Amino acid sequence: MTTVRTRSGAAGHLATATVRRLDPDSRTPHEETGGLEAGDLARSVRGGTAV
Repeated sequence: MTTVRTRSGAAGHLATATVRRLDPDSRTPHEETGGLEAGDLARSVRGGTAV
């Protein structure tokens, strides 16, 4: 797990995460990638309040 802390007023791209796994039955590989933008964060998260 990685913690990302932003400064007040942060904007733009914060992180990209890629998850790779093998299907347990077929052993077929699967990969998903997603990004996190500063605007995606809820105000409570930016303020440091637990969600």
